[in-house]
Amino acid sequence: MRIRANGNFEFCRWATNEIGKIHNIKDTSIKDYFQKHISKVRKDLLDGKSLKECDTCYVMEKHGKISGRQKQLLKVGILEGKFKESFNSSTFLDKFKQSNDHNGDTDCLPVDWQIDLGNYCNSACVMCDPRSSSKLAGEWFKLGFIDTPYNNFSWAQDPTLLDKFIKELVGMKNLQYLHFLGGETLITPGFSKMLEELINHKLNENVIIGLTTNLTVWPERTIELLKSFKYVHLGVSIESLDNINDYVRWPSKIEDVRNKLNEFVKLGRECDWTVSIRVTPNLLTITRLKELYQYAYDNFVGIESCNFLHKPEFLRIDLLPDDLRQNAVRSINEFTNKNNNKGWGSDMPIINIRKKENKRQTVLEDAKSVVSYLEKQPPYDQSAYVDLIKFLKKLENNRKNKILDYLPEYEEFFRSIGY
Repeated sequence: MRIRANGNFEFCRWATNEIGKIHNIKDTSIKDYFQKHISKVRKDLLDGKSLKECDTCYVMEKHGKISGRQKQLLKVGILEGKFKESFNSSTFLDKFKQSNDHNGDTDCLPVDWQIDLGNYCNSACVMCDPRSSSKLAGEWFKLGFIDTPYNNFSWAQDPTLLDKFIKELVGMKNLQYLHFLGGETLITPGFSKMLEELINHKLNENVIIGLTTNLTVWPERTIELLKSFKYVHLGVSIESLDNINDYVRWPSKIEDVRNKLNEFVKLGRECDWTVSIRVTPNLLTITRLKELYQYAYDNFVGIESCNFLHKPEFLRIDLLPDDLRQNAVRSINEFTNKNNNKGWGSDMPIINIRKKENKRQTVLEDAKSVVSYLEKQPPYDQSAYVDLIKFLKKLENNRKNKILDYLPEYEEFFRSIGY
C-alpha cells in the first residue's frame, strides 16, 4: 500500500493513478481500505486482467528493467519464468483462493508500505514535482507555473492523523517493510517521530526501514535512530558524478554530494545496511550515466530508478535526437563491455536486487535496460520541445545558470529547438 503526501491511500506505490473513489486517512481506516475498497483490484488481477495503473511496470519489463511488480511477486514466492509451479507453491496461495472465492475481499492487512511524509525539501530538482518539494513549489509559484505554493502539504503534519496512522500501523501483524519518502526524508519531522514510535513498540527488531535522501544533509539524531533498526534500505539520490548534477538537482553542489555519497556508503558498510543509488535518467543526464554505473559497480551498491521517466514529458529520454541517443548508448555500452560478468544476458533476470552478491549483476542489468529503451523506444512527440525550452529559460532566469555551461555537447540540439 501507499499513503500519499495528501493522505490519500493507493493500492500500490508504483500505480500511475488510483482506481475508483479516492479514500483518505481522514475518513477511511487502513483495514477498510485494504480489505474492502480495493477488492476490485485483486479480483481483476485474479481474473488475469492487465491494469492500466500498472503500465509503468509493464514498460520497464519490456526493456529488461526490474519492475516493482516483479519485486512484489517475488515477496510472495512467485517467479514469472516458472509461474505455474511457483504460484501453486506460494505461501499466499490460500489467501489468493480466499479472494477469488469472495469477489476480491481479503482478511489480510498490508505488510509492505510506501509512506509519503510530505514535500518538505531543501532541493528543487528539475524533474521533480511541487507536491514532492516545498522548495520547488515556492519557486514554481513565484514563476507562475502553479497556482498554489503547496504549503504544509502533508497529512503527517497533523498530529491527530499521524497518531492515528501510527496506532493502526503498529497494530498490524507481520509488518515487514516501510519505505519513507519526502521531500527530503531525513529532515522531515514526521520521520523521526515515526522511527521513535516504531522503536517504542520494538518493531525495530524485525521491520525493514527504507528511505531516500538527496545527499545534502547529515542529521545526526535521525541517523542515530536509524542505527537502532536491524534492517535499513538506504536510497541515495544522485543523477551524475559531474556538475550536471548541480543543474538538475539544484542548488546542490557536486563536491558536497560526492562526499555525502561516500559517507553514506561507508555508513552502510559499518551498519550492514543495503545501499542503492536512486537515479532518474532524463534528457539532461542520460549521456553522463557511465561514471555513476561504474561507481555503483565498484562499491557493491545497487542502482535503480522507479521507472523510465514519463513526466514531465519534456524531460523524457526518448525525446533525444538520434545522435545524442547513440552517444548515450555508446557511453553506457562502454561500461557494460568493460564489466561484463558471468550470467550476463540470462533469460532469468535477477529480481532480488537487494542481496549483496547480486549487486554487480543488477547494475549491469539496469544499464542494459536503459540501452534497450534508447535503442527501441520510438521518438516521443517533439512538440514537447516547446515546453522544454520555456521551462529551462524561466528556471535559468531565476537560478542564474545556463544548461549549455553544463552540457556543451547539447548546443547544436538546443539551438535547433529554440534555446
